[in-house]
Amino acid sequence: MFQPFSFFREQTYSPISSLSIEFLIIGGGGGGGGSSAQENGGGGGAGRLYTASLTLDAYATASITIGASGSGAITQNDDPGGNGGDSTIAVNNVLYTMPGGGGGGARGQAGLAGGSGGGGGSYSTGTAPGGGTNVSGNSVPQVSPAAFGFGVKGDTGKNTPSIANGGVGGGAGMSNANGQSTGYTWLDGVTYGEGGLGNGGAAATTYGGGGSANIRTGANGKAGVVVIRYSGSQRASGGTVTSSGGYTYHTFTSNGTFSNS
Repeated sequence: MFQPFSFFREQTYSPISSLSIEFLIIGGGGGGGGSSAQENGGGGGAGRLYTASLTLDAYATASITIGASGSGAITQNDDPGGNGGDSTIAVNNVLYTMPGGGGGGARGQAGLAGGSGGGGGSYSTGTAPGGGTNVSGNSVPQVSPAAFGFGVKGDTGKNTPSIANGGVGGGAGMSNANGQSTGYTWLDGVTYGEGGLGNGGAAATTYGGGGSANIRTGANGKAGVVVIRYSGSQRASGGTVTSSGGYTYHTFTSNGTFSNS
């Protein structure tokens, strides 16, 4: 008996499975403050930083928004630096929000509040201004706000011309003798979230880092970032993908989607 020819053959597929990930998220760094005289503005605070581990279901996605850098004071006026933008990651029905760092205070002014507070500007007379306060990240109720660490208050400015401690940045919240955060070194070996110096004038170099201030002007902060890693070869998509030490890393420096598919 005639049998019709079949155009179909059995296919073998590799099913998508759940994926254990670790991630880091940090808001944008604040800009350095400005000055109309010989005193310095304060350095910008780093963006608030958070790390976590979780498991993504098969075909699950994470939506990511990257916080913009805070603008440094570019005029020769007593202007503060701008705050950095918030970074977010929405994953497993939880929205993690890390606020941007506070702008550095202008000459004789306190730093601005942010994910880490901006540093106070220096002043040759009167009372030294304070550093900006740090504000917590927020989330849906089932995630404790206390878990959102890595943000500290900015340093107070100095009553000495041309000297000001910068904003103490995010990361581990540890500062050196100049009042600058040493930042936080994550699992990928990269340091994030250094605070800006009040007398350095240099732009931020680490993701989420605060811009330094100098006489007259302040440098821009550095935009935030989200980094996701998992063990083994690449299984997901999104961001810039690299491999190191047996792990795959997905780095997001602009808005995007991480997909386990």
